[in-house]
Amino acid sequence: MNLPDKWSSTNIPRAMSGPGGRDLGAYSTRFPLEERTILRTLRYQSDIYGDKPYLIYDGTDILTYREADRLTNRVANAILSSVGPGRHVGIILRNQYEFMPAENGALAVGVAVPLNAEARGPLLQSQIERADLSLLIVRHELLDSIAGLASLGAVELIVVVGDGVFPARVVDVPTIGWDEWVGREPSTIDHPEPAYDDLAVLAFTSGTTGRAKAVMHTHYYWYLFSSTIAESLEHGDQDIFTSPLPQYHGGSLHLIANGSLHAGATGCLQARFSPKRFWADAARDQATYAFLLGPIAALIDKVVPEDEVPEHRVESIYCLPPPPRRAEWERKFRTRILRQGWAMTEIFPCVMQQHQQDGHPEDSMAGRSAGSSTVLSTIRTEWSRRARWESLSSVASSRTGCSRATTKSRRSLERRFGTSGSTPVMAPPMRQTACCVFAVGSRTGSAVEVRW
Repeated sequence: MNLPDKWSSTNIPRAMSGPGGRDLGAYSTRFPLEERTILRTLRYQSDIYGDKPYLIYDGTDILTYREADRLTNRVANAILSSVGPGRHVGIILRNQYEFMPAENGALAVGVAVPLNAEARGPLLQSQIERADLSLLIVRHELLDSIAGLASLGAVELIVVVGDGVFPARVVDVPTIGWDEWVGREPSTIDHPEPAYDDLAVLAFTSGTTGRAKAVMHTHYYWYLFSSTIAESLEHGDQDIFTSPLPQYHGGSLHLIANGSLHAGATGCLQARFSPKRFWADAARDQATYAFLLGPIAALIDKVVPEDEVPEHRVESIYCLPPPPRRAEWERKFRTRILRQGWAMTEIFPCVMQQHQQDGHPEDSMAGRSAGSSTVLSTIRTEWSRRARWESLSSVASSRTGCSRATTKSRRSLERRFGTSGSTPVMAPPMRQTACCVFAVGSRTGSAVEVRW
């Protein structure tokens, strides 16, 4: 994909480089604190990039910056007309044209709740009910996943995205087609923008360490999560991102969709992932950067022979954990693996970075051994005014995977932050004047440490 020179930028910020800490860069500080939201960024970039491709699906469905802004407004107006302001909107979609306008439209007038498109049965029903959804936006082929549920909680309307016939009601809730729903709405919106410290997103954890929890993210945290990534990976508006991960996954949302938005770049996603086609798709899209998970990288290695690797432009791939025999993987696919960085749905203590630090073991994700604990990150960030850390249920060790915080350390956190460890949990908010050091237990089993 050849992008016009008018979209070229020489101001690629180099963030996280301040002495004794990690400073926010140009993307994170582009606006005054009160304006730091994804919605503000979308309006800003739409004015600059207009008809430039923002997101491309399956190499054919192109969502431009301008259309992303306009369709976001249509969705927001449709939500206001259907269920009113301040409501929670569930999104059950795959990687597709409508996903980001649906999420950002919900952000504009209420709260977005992206749900796992593969979830079924009691798990899905529990999340729909606990998230207090008023409206569901569902891909047509995924209607069956909710049709068999006993209840949809407080849902008042189901919006069906895609072609094909669908019933007038599902689980006794009325349905409407996407085109009819948004087509009657204007592409401008007359509604107050949400405050930067308002609730923006309920993001469910994977549930690997217990019952999935709904993490409460403010608009500012949602903005800062992706802006710091775009900065530390030094992305610019000539970059083209690709990933096989679904957009309901936080990694794909932050690294690809919202990361592209901050940088003025283009993100390329596929509705269905094929390891056999990964490199062919990356070459077709002229991607310069990719995001993978270790098992996916290993699968690609297994099914793609070296003589079938096409010419491509992928300079680096953030991949955690790195694939086995990383150096051989890099040689075979002619690219570089970035393996340092770490995040969870609840917290983002160690930002992915373009320049890898020497001296860390190959099996480590980030950090440096310091006595009986591993320091994950020192990051100078900004706090929103009202948000607070509700609980910490588990942390990840750079050497030993996932380990639970000890009862003692959790009680210490609760005393410090005045929390009770209830669910939903609030992602830790961010503040420029605070220096945070996250440390987790090593093989000796030391507890969580948090310094301010």
